[in-house]
This record gives sequence, C-alpha cells and structure tokens, in this order.
Amino acid sequence: MLLSNMWIEHKGILRVDAKEKRAKVILSYDFTHYYTWLINRALTLGFRVGGRGMKIVRAQATTNIAHVTVASGQDNPKTDWRKMLSYDGKVIPFEYSPYVKVGGQRQKFWNFYLDVRSDKILTIKQVTGAKKAKGGSWLHITIATTKNEAQLYPDKPKPKLPFPHGRQSGQN
Repeated sequence: MLLSNMWIEHKGILRVDAKEKRAKVILSYDFTHYYTWLINRALTLGFRVGGRGMKIVRAQATTNIAHVTVASGQDNPKTDWRKMLSYDGKVIPFEYSPYVKVGGQRQKFWNFYLDVRSDKILTIKQVTGAKKAKGGSWLHITIATTKNEAQLYPDKPKPKLPFPHGRQSGQN
C-alpha cells in the first residue's frame, strides 16, 4: 500500500548570510547522509550511463548538507535582510514528504528534492518580503545533485531517469 499523503515532522536551523543574500533551513548531516545514500542506491540499481567503462552516476550532497531555501538574493531582490537576520539561528519546524523527486533534467545533471510544507517558513517569507517561488510557494528540501558529474563529463550524453519523469519514485 502506498502512503502518498505521508508527511514527517522535522526541524532545522535557519541560517542567514546577509552578505551573500541567502537564508536556508539547514538539516542534520545524518539526514543528508541517509537520503544521499538512498538516492545513490537507487541510481546504482536503476541504470548505468553509457560511455567507456559504463560509469555509474553518483549523486553528491548539495553544498554538503540538505537544506530548505527560504530566500536567495538572485530570486528575491526585495527581501529585507535586516528582518531576515532576526530569524538567524532559530529552530524552524516543518513537515516533509519522504518521496524523492527529480529535477534539472534539461541540463546534463539532476537535482533531488523532497516536498516541504511549513507555516513558519511561509510566515518568515511574508514578513521579510521574500517573494514566493514561481507557480506558488513550492518549498522543498534540496538533498543532492549529479551536477559535479556533469561538469566532470561534459560530453556525456544526458542519462535517462530510472523512473518516469515527473513522478515520485514511490509511485506506481
């Protein structure tokens, strides 16, 4: 039985870098390590990418730790960073879906995400003037990427997904 409406409660610490204009809810190393291992296990079992020696694609943790982006200067130019700094170091509760999603296929790499919902994060975004993401306010945990592999092997053909595009890995 598939539990497609499963949400798991979790917490992270909001870290604000006003100079770089970034605010992220940082998750634990254990969380990052577990999901990166799980993704790599699925990639190893699911397929191999063509080329000399049939290289296996590996996902790597993005910026070394899983995170939920609250605001980014390039995406949110009207964010009040002084107000955002008042939230720095606060514990932020949220819920996440354990089903991994994949994005970034238009480039020669993938990004791996988990959906998030959090009234606290949405309130922080509203108070600080951070705009909503395109198409609403899709909050997500960025877990891992194969971007470094794409940079190492720029001529490598774009690999096919081990599961259908746009569907969660746990769905049939």
